[in-house]
This record gives sequence, structure tokens and C-alpha cells, in this order.
Amino acid sequence: MITANSQQITTPIITLLIYIVLTYLPLIYIYLPIIGKLRIVLLSGIFLPVSYIATQNKYTNYTAYKNPIFFYWIIFLILMVFGLLVSFDRGVTLQIIEVNIKYFLVFIVMVKIIDSQKRLDIILKTLVVCGTIMAINTIYNYFFSRETLLGGYRALALDRGLFSDPNDLALLFNTTLPFALYFFMISEKNKLFLIAIITIVIAIIFTFSRGGFLGLCMSGVGFFLFFARKQKKYLFLILAIIVIFLQFASEEYLNRLSTITDWEVDPTTGMTETRLDAWQTVLAEGIKYPILGVGAGNSYYLAGGAMRDWHQVHNTFIQVIVETGVIAFIFYILLFVSPLKISKQIIRKINNTQNRSVILSKIIIISFMSYAATVFFLPQAYSPLIYTLTAINLIQMELAAKMPSNKEHL
Repeated sequence: MITANSQQITTPIITLLIYIVLTYLPLIYIYLPIIGKLRIVLLSGIFLPVSYIATQNKYTNYTAYKNPIFFYWIIFLILMVFGLLVSFDRGVTLQIIEVNIKYFLVFIVMVKIIDSQKRLDIILKTLVVCGTIMAINTIYNYFFSRETLLGGYRALALDRGLFSDPNDLALLFNTTLPFALYFFMISEKNKLFLIAIITIVIAIIFTFSRGGFLGLCMSGVGFFLFFARKQKKYLFLILAIIVIFLQFASEEYLNRLSTITDWEVDPTTGMTETRLDAWQTVLAEGIKYPILGVGAGNSYYLAGGAMRDWHQVHNTFIQVIVETGVIAFIFYILLFVSPLKISKQIIRKINNTQNRSVILSKIIIISFMSYAATVFFLPQAYSPLIYTLTAINLIQMELAAKMPSNKEHL
């Protein structure tokens, strides 16, 4: 019988790594445009399930498809499909459904083939590398390529495609930052990951993203609560990040952050002239369609009709509830609640805060906290990142289920 550890890298895993790199490191398309022309990322997504079927006896995540997270996604996607019946723009909804199905196909293979801690670490390191390289390019653009900056001051890693918007770019950074912290804590080569952490933090600052700032704060709060309260060396890391923030945050950025809570209502218009206006208006219109919503991708019709301003709602959770309905929203929220089950499951088995799985479980919670805080200011209901994060969550739950009850030290 072939065990999970007998061959760490298989054809499906290589294909998955190609998909991850081409999705989360889109800089490659700038330097190797032939990859985009050949549509390698699409081909890798197609080849992934085929290669898995051919090698499925090599993997041991036998109960992955019985995991609640899998069913949350299934129900959410089914409700999204039913949304076609009531969609304001069926063409837009159909396009979003097609994209989500592609993401989900990658998800269902990923949760089966990543069945060991070593394989999961390979995936997580790949994500950290992608985030770090994107961060390096963001910093470079900030200092040396001002012409590529949005509004003359907000740093970009690239000027088009996925993560070309500085807010979406900050979401990538905030999602990968906790995993850089994870390897910093468990790796012997922690200096490399410390450099990655500092690089990503500086890049978040240079995006000038308010959602990015909130996500960074949530990472800091989570890291403090889970680790730094009892270990001074980690407390020093938090203090160092605060110093870095104060050093690199410009006056323009600090002024921009001050608008996060600047929601004073103008008595003459009854509006705040902030994103809060869109949140309130779109939500008020959206609750008129509570069952299936208005169709995936159609929340901007609500804003256009009610405000005469055709724009995105800039809040993922409001976007989900108005576009897919209340029931779908509940299952979407459950995807964010599920990491708590990991921690309870592992801590129940192992009373050891230095255990590698305990550390990773807490890091996954931090990543979800950071992701949720960031998308509170972004319309990213259908980001590939949420599929990747929930896959990591499910995989960790499967690894925890297979873990012996005795203590396991680093």
C-alpha cells in the first residue's frame, strides 16, 4: 500500500502548484507573456482532476468529501445557480458561476491530494513565496515606478489582471502574512521568513488600503492573543511591526486611514459620502429579495437604481447576502466559523501549545480573521483566495482527525 509520505510530490500536486503560482503570482504574465497566451493556468485547472483520477489511490484523505466545509460550498454554489432564475443580469451571473465552478474543481482535488503535513507545508510555502514576490514588486514600484501608481501614490504590483487593484493586492498580502508567521515560528531558517513578514507588511502600507490596514491589525491582534501574550520574543515582533508601520506610513496614508470612522452624516443630504452610503442603500434594497438575491454579480444594479451611482458595494458580506440571498449567506458565514472547530478538535487531543498542528490551526484562524476584516471593505465574494483558505482549513481538519491523541512535540 502506498502511504501519503512515500512520495511527497505527485503529478497532481505539481499541477496544483502550477495553478497556485499562476493564480497568486500574476507577475509571471508580465515577464513570460507566452504563459498567458497558452492559457497554462486554465490547462492546469483542467488537467488537475484528470491527473488526480489517475493517481487517486496514493492519497489518504478518505473523508474529505464528508467534511462540513465541502457541503457548505456545495449548498452555496447550488443556491448561486438557482439565482439564475431571478438574476437581474443572467449573463453576468452565469459568468460568475462558471468561474466559481472552476475554483471549486481545484478545491475538491486539493483537499484530497494534500493529505500530509509535509504536503500542506509545500502549499503554504508556495503561497508565502507568491505573496512575498508580489510584495517586493509593490515596494519597488512605490520607490522607482511612480507612473504605475494609482492616483500617484498607491503602490501596485501590476497594472492589470487579478490583484491589480491595490485593495485586492492588500487582500493577498493579508491572507499570506499569517502563514509567513507560521513558518517563522516553526522553521530553523526563520530569518528568511522574518524578511518575508517585514516585506509583506511594508507592501500592505504602500497599497494605502484601508481594508488592508484593518486586516493587518487583525493579524496583529490574533498573533498577540494566540502567541505573543506568553512569549516575549513574539511580542517583540509585534512591536517591531508597529515601528515599521510608523516609519513607512506617510501622512497621506494616515489621513486616508482616518476616514475609516469618518461617517458623519451631512444634514442636508442625509449621506456620509463614504462607502457606508452604498452599504446601507444596497442592503436596504437587497433585503427585498431575501431568498435567492438578485443574482451573483448584480449588486451594482441595486446601487445604480437607488443611488444613480453604478458601483460595487465594497463589502463582501453585504455583496453575498444581496446577490445570493439569506440562506446562501448563512453557509458562506459558516466557512469563516469552521476554523474554530479545528482549534477545539486539536486542543482536545493535545495539551501542548508548542505542537505544530496547534500552531497552524491558530494561524488558520488568524488568516480568516485578517481575510474577513479586509473584505469588509472589498467586493470579493468570489475570490479564489476564499476557496484556497477553506481548502487549507478542511485539510487541517482532516489531518487533525488522523492525529494520535498523545502529545506530539515540534
